[in-house]
Amino acid sequence: HGFCCGEIYEFNFQTEFWTKINTTEDLRDPSVRLDRYHHSAVMFGHSMFVFGGRGQDPKINSSNELLEIHLDTKVWTVVSTVGNQPSSRWGHKAIVIEGVMYIFGGSDFENCFSELYEYDFGTRCWSLMKVHTCPSARYFLTLTSVDDIIILIGGRNLSGQCYGDMQQFVIGLSDQSEQTYQTIRKPSSKRIIKKKESHPKNSIRAKCYF
Repeated sequence: HGFCCGEIYEFNFQTEFWTKINTTEDLRDPSVRLDRYHHSAVMFGHSMFVFGGRGQDPKINSSNELLEIHLDTKVWTVVSTVGNQPSSRWGHKAIVIEGVMYIFGGSDFENCFSELYEYDFGTRCWSLMKVHTCPSARYFLTLTSVDDIIILIGGRNLSGQCYGDMQQFVIGLSDQSEQTYQTIRKPSSKRIIKKKESHPKNSIRAKCYF
């Protein structure tokens, strides 16, 4: 249908030219498929890491494997991890802050999620973060960061309700009992963000663009 594939493309900002990258697979598990969509993808070191997503085959609803493509060798592998790994999901979002990947939200068709997971690239360990209060469960949200603050924007729930809120979460507080999301004050009524889902974003110099 033109929306589910396992291809990798590279964009060169100097030449302004797109190139399809030829890759090889060393997945060691025939049940793992590269063709997927609504997954998350982040960069760390010389690799891109892909988590979760859903397949075009109705039998492959959603996944929770962590895939890595090393951009020097162009080889796909399944990352062997330890710890409390997130369940299968799609429509979630992921960001990297100081060597740690954070994942929030997503859906598995029957449920929406509101947990915040962290994955340490150094130890290859997953952890479910202890958070005092969480935003409503959602998927198709936006996740970005400014310094050590995670910014969560919008999304939707399984009933089709779209959110227009904006939440922030501070990483690394010494007192874990204080780990909670805080609603960012909305501007004047003429500037309130409309309720949205699946919106791309970028954050530059303490400002978020989407």
